[in-house]
Amino acid sequence: MDKKYFIFFLLFFLLLGNAVAPFVLNDYHGNIVPVDSVDLEIANEEIIFNIIDNKIEGDVKYEILNNENKINVGFIFPLFSNYKDDFEIYFNDNKVKFEIVDQLSLKEILSDKWENFEKVVSNENIIFIDPIKKILYHPQNSYSGEKEFLTKFYKFILNFEENSKNILHIKFNAISSEDRKSYPKTLYSYFYILNTKKYFKDFKNINIKIYYPKEYLFSVNFNGDTKIINDKILFETNLKEINENLTFSYLKSRISNISLLIYKKFPIFYSPYFILISLFFFFIIIFVGFIIFIIIKLIKRKRRNV
Repeated sequence: MDKKYFIFFLLFFLLLGNAVAPFVLNDYHGNIVPVDSVDLEIANEEIIFNIIDNKIEGDVKYEILNNENKINVGFIFPLFSNYKDDFEIYFNDNKVKFEIVDQLSLKEILSDKWENFEKVVSNENIIFIDPIKKILYHPQNSYSGEKEFLTKFYKFILNFEENSKNILHIKFNAISSEDRKSYPKTLYSYFYILNTKKYFKDFKNINIKIYYPKEYLFSVNFNGDTKIINDKILFETNLKEINENLTFSYLKSRISNISLLIYKKFPIFYSPYFILISLFFFFIIIFVGFIIFIIIKLIKRKRRNV
């Protein structure tokens, strides 16, 4: 095979092999789930998310009422994340110890309760929202096959005094999922399992706050109010009861209609390797032009010698 053709195919396959995955499912979390059935009531829940680039800082507070006798309760906090060290739990201002368990271990712990729990936390429930089209969609068919998604769970035990009001405070971090296929700019999404109400005697009054930079194009699956606070926008909503989970998506800047049109017609222009590919073909053209130039020079020289 001609050397230049060999180099061409080699570079082509290297480009394909190093192409950025069109969709990567990263982190998602969820509300607490008791290991056993309990008569606890969630009187209030405050959820705060602060978006910084592709990172999300989560801060959740529960006001939990125990109107029964003193009881010790084991809880599971659904964790689908690589941020296993950035996690803190406080119960009535006291730090709580926890352990990270994998799916197989949790299945043994929950025993016959595992099937219902799995339905609640399954990634088949994940929905994202398109911030431009304002529609919900299931991203399962878009998952990158290059990354094995490991499921882990935080397990901890809380001691509830008789007829007590308690505050549970959980802090964590997350990385947004990334969609590089739908638009010329990366679309970031995050999913939070909100609906765990069937595990409690009552679960009501949920306040959700999401802070995001002013230049972001943001969308969430709940109605709410927004206001500007310094360099960020605060989205806030209050839910009397839970009927669905939470999802939100964002672009770091708005996309013009012209950019959308060009992307739909000529997506290669927005490829991260477009410049490299263009340079590659530019040098091929230069090389071919140089060969043609040499051939013409030789032909002219030969004619002069005849």
